[in-house]
Amino acid sequence: MSRIAQAFDSRQWSVIASASAKAAIVALALPLAACGAGGFSLEKAEVDRSILTSSTSASAAPANLDRDSDQTTIGNAVSSADIEQLGGQAVPWANAGTGSRGSITDL
Repeated sequence: MSRIAQAFDSRQWSVIASASAKAAIVALALPLAACGAGGFSLEKAEVDRSILTSSTSASAAPANLDRDSDQTTIGNAVSSADIEQLGGQAVPWANAGTGSRGSITDL
């Protein structure tokens, strides 16, 4: 017999089996005891009004800034375009700050 097998004889296996059975009973009994002892209850739950998760004024400002930046970029593209040289072609524009881009087809 190997040394590992010799270390666990039949008496030790019964102790291990007994301990694991006790652990299983405790693992099942603890959650039930917590519920019976007045644990979590939806009737007792209250809303925590001290937590703020969002605000509309903070998100509205960047959208306006992006729109203003795009309008400035479009205005610069139109004012710097040579209309006679373009001959009716579209004027492209791109705003690296916002990632917006497009082309102006009618001046």
